Amino acid sequence: MSAWSEKEDRLMAELLCKGYSARKISEALNQAFQTTRSRESVLGRIRRSKKAIQARKNQWSKTAPALAANVGGRVKSCQWPHGDPGTAAFHFCGAKALAGKPYCEAHCARAYRKKDVTAEEAGKPAGEGVRDAA
Repeated sequence: MSAWSEKEDRLMAELLCKGYSARKISEALNQAFQTTRSRESVLGRIRRSKKAIQARKNQWSKTAPALAANVGGRVKSCQWPHGDPGTAAFHFCGAKALAGKPYCEAHCARAYRKKDVTAEEAGKPAGEGVRDAA
C-alpha cells in the first residue's frame, strides 16, 4: 500500500472531527483519492496520526464547557439530545435540569410516563373518573 499523503491526512482529520466512522472515512478517502484504504488502515492511521489526535482534542475542547456543567455526576443541564450524533450540529438541550433528573421540565414531560393510578390508590370508588384496578 502506498504512503499516506498530506491531503489524505487532512481529510481524515476533518472527517474524524465531524464524527465519521472509520468505514465512512475509508470510503471518502477512496472516492476522493482513488485509493483502496480499508477501515483497518484508517483506524491504524488514526492511532498513529498526531494530526488526528490534535483534531480530536480540539473537538473535545469545544464541548468541554457543556461537559463542565455536569461535574461530579450531578446533571445540572438538560441532556436531551438534538440532531444526529454523527454530525457536527449534534448537541444537548442545555437548559437547567430538574433536581435529580437529567432533563429540563419540558423534556421530563416527554421522557417519563406518569404511573397509572387505580381506584384503590386514589381512595375513590371504582367508576368515579379513575381507572378501575381490574
